[in-house]
Amino acid sequence: MPEPNTTEEMEHRNIPSRFHDGFFSRTWVGNNPTLHQRRQYMRAYLEWRLPHEDMDNQERKLRDLEERKAAMWLINSDVIEISTEQFEWLVDEKFWHTWLSYLGERTPFPWRCPQETDEPTRVSQAFEGWLEAHRREGDLVEVWKALEAESRGVEQRHAPGSEGDVVAQRSSDPARDNESEQLHQLEQQVIQLQQELQRQDEQLLQKDERIRELEERLRQQDDRS
Repeated sequence: MPEPNTTEEMEHRNIPSRFHDGFFSRTWVGNNPTLHQRRQYMRAYLEWRLPHEDMDNQERKLRDLEERKAAMWLINSDVIEISTEQFEWLVDEKFWHTWLSYLGERTPFPWRCPQETDEPTRVSQAFEGWLEAHRREGDLVEVWKALEAESRGVEQRHAPGSEGDVVAQRSSDPARDNESEQLHQLEQQVIQLQQELQRQDEQLLQKDERIRELEERLRQQDDRS
């Protein structure tokens, strides 16, 4: 079995799951897997560490959000082009940390970002699509939040039965009430985490801007001297 580069990259396999006995047993896919291999491995690991009863839907929604956030981070950094490998790595890395953040601990992402090479690489069409959407619609994350809010409103308006029926159904099924409450709490945690991550991204952008300004001043001083 191929081994990860460093102890840090192996660390995720040594962390026990709160939902399963033993340690993660899936075969390590190596340091440079294909995108499909990496995401299959990630899916198995995340489901082992923190399963969700609607894994497909939850993964789809969170991945869409993280792809938007990755695109916005690049756009705010004045990036207009990136390779497919690097963009998809960035999305996966953000998705990994967000999913596992609900456990209250940080698990290192096992793969390193692909490095730029002199050889021609595929330009990310996904990022190009988000770049164009940003030009039309503005902040991609804010658009996502608006769509989610609208979706929840539609679901509430089209709920089957009358309000009395719904109350009766809920009161007759305590397990469902508890499950709904847990899902609601999870949604609130997602929103809070999104806000915190957005705040951190803004702080990083401000730091980057200050560094660029300092570098420019130093360059001007060197030119004058």
